Amino acid sequence: MRKIIVPLLLAVMLLLAGCTQATGIALNKLSEKEVELQAYEGKLSVSFRFDLDEEVIPALMSYEKRALDRYRALNGVKLTLTDMKVNHVTSSWSAKGLLQKDGSSIPFHLYMKDGQAAAQVKGAKDTLLFGKSVARVFAPTNLLYSVPLLGYASDYVMGGTHTSKDAIVQELLKLSLSNLPTAKGLTVKPSGKSYGGVETSFHANGAELLELVRSHLRNIALDDQGLRQLASVIHEYLSAEFKNQPESFAAFYDDKQMSVEGIYGVEKALLAFLSLNKPDESDLQELQNVQASVTLNVDSNQMARGIDLKISAGNLLSEYSGLRGGEIQLSYERVKISDGESTVPDALSLTDGIQLNDLDTSEKLLQQVDETSALYRFLKNDLKLTRKSITMYVMDQSYVLNRTRVLLASGDYRSNPPVFISDNTAYVPARILAYNLGYGSPILELDQEEVTVEAGSQTISFSANSGQAQVNGESVEMPGPAKHMGGIMFVPLRFLAEQLGARVVVPEGELYSILVERD
Repeated sequence: MRKIIVPLLLAVMLLLAGCTQATGIALNKLSEKEVELQAYEGKLSVSFRFDLDEEVIPALMSYEKRALDRYRALNGVKLTLTDMKVNHVTSSWSAKGLLQKDGSSIPFHLYMKDGQAAAQVKGAKDTLLFGKSVARVFAPTNLLYSVPLLGYASDYVMGGTHTSKDAIVQELLKLSLSNLPTAKGLTVKPSGKSYGGVETSFHANGAELLELVRSHLRNIALDDQGLRQLASVIHEYLSAEFKNQPESFAAFYDDKQMSVEGIYGVEKALLAFLSLNKPDESDLQELQNVQASVTLNVDSNQMARGIDLKISAGNLLSEYSGLRGGEIQLSYERVKISDGESTVPDALSLTDGIQLNDLDTSEKLLQQVDETSALYRFLKNDLKLTRKSITMYVMDQSYVLNRTRVLLASGDYRSNPPVFISDNTAYVPARILAYNLGYGSPILELDQEEVTVEAGSQTISFSANSGQAQVNGESVEMPGPAKHMGGIMFVPLRFLAEQLGARVVVPEGELYSILVERD
């Protein structure tokens, strides 16, 4: 499933290409209706199934096993959003949802307004609050950005301020729609939905989809008039954006004809390169095993009302990968189109709760979850929220000290800490290793000759030049003394890692790398 998202997007492109032949569908009208859409109610579901070869997995390298974790976590997951209420006028939406896996069900309620979001999840002790950046990622309509006609422009979907960027988006859409290639295999029939209209469907393999997209890019590359119009719109946008830049940019604004010609040349060269860039034989063979089915429902008013996608694949990777194939299904429907006044999302408080940003380690997040709940089991066992894997490299002692200072100065605490060897013992900065394993604060108190690491209910204290650590108040022998250098406490790597529930692995044949893993 390495390239599963590619056929997903290609499937949508194929459907749109076929729509140029479909009776009762006017693509330009469809895009106009999408821009005019004020509010709607709907539902969405996404499900995942992956075929993992458990017999070969034990023989895989650690990094290969970790790569499979995402598929194992998603295998059997079905995410359903019901009672979706989206209002672009008030920049708000809400949805009731259900996350299902292995017989467990986790209900939740989402609400977002003006870029802020809140979530109530069964099993969580408090309402979770999200800032703007996270909220945009979790917006249900964000799942549909890549699905044309169901949220093609984020500014419209999220209710953002319309700017000159919208002109670029609309020009791109017009250029794309006017150059769609002719697709085969389209079926058109009256929709069985209550809102009437037509239903169009396609089925194709990944190689056919890829060829269709290459034809589409070629058509656009040869559309000189359309590309120059797009270049003109881009010039207007850039001129407005950079009007306060140094005088050296003045020629760009003043000579519009040459500037547009330059942008046009870049557009044409890029499109020509993409359309001529052919996949290699192995990629084509892999795409042959990808099957994509897509159905689009459009009502009699030329409003896109729903889309169903099914992407399946088999024999995608080698037998040693542990992944043999899988399937992703997505179903989305707008059951009611309305105005901005009649659709009111189900609100949650955007101030009473706990900020997700404050839960900056997996342990802090799990502390906010009931340990007996399905949510806790999903986060701990399926998503493996506490699993950590850190690859560290052995360096010269002076380099390690300087590198650690750079990490502290830059605030890049999640970078893998460097290691040095002294008396056959590997040393790391104590707090940075603990932080990367999910515990404590990364901030080191410089010039303190005693440092304490808190890991849940466990407290580990180190004193400079002492070969013993205090673990919950009891003295425990270490393989070497703690070293206080440059205001930073360095401690034996294996000792601290194992105290924090991690294991240390030296990859076979490796002389300068050490792997620390924690489940």
